[in-house]
Order: sequence, then structure tokens, then C-alpha cells
Amino acid sequence: MQKTNDHTFSVSELVRKAKKYNNNLGNYLEHVINEDFNFSVRLDNGFGVIVPRRLAQDFSVQPIIVKESDLINIAKSAWKLR
Repeated sequence: MQKTNDHTFSVSELVRKAKKYNNNLGNYLEHVINEDFNFSVRLDNGFGVIVPRRLAQDFSVQPIIVKESDLINIAKSAWKLR
């Protein structure tokens, strides 16, 4: 996995908005491009989430495009990091 700064603002904002649907989500620390070419995001509380790359790209151009279901999917993707 390759660490990146691509769409950092969008990724961190999407994580912040997804917290509404999962109280276990922490704050954004960094993200990498994963094997599916999406963003795996490391949070400050030992959890990680997946943010679809296309969603982050679209959000950077037109934030209104994000649907509640997109945020719920980010929230559901949470896992405990090692």
C-alpha cells in the first residue's frame, strides 16, 4: 500500500461526516491507496475505514454529491487496526 496526500481534505471530511453513523470512528490521521485503488484511512483511535477513491474525487469537486448511504458505507467499513 502506498501512502498518499491525494484528496486529503475530502477523505478527512468524509470520515468526519461518517462519524454520525459510527461512534467508534476516530479522527483522520493518514490514508494509503489500497489494493483495490480505494483509500484505506488510519484513524487516531486505532480503527481504519475505507473511503472509495471515486467518492473522494467527486466530493472535492462537488460536495453535495455525497449521499447518506455513502457515509453509512464508510462507517460500516470500520475495522480495528493491529
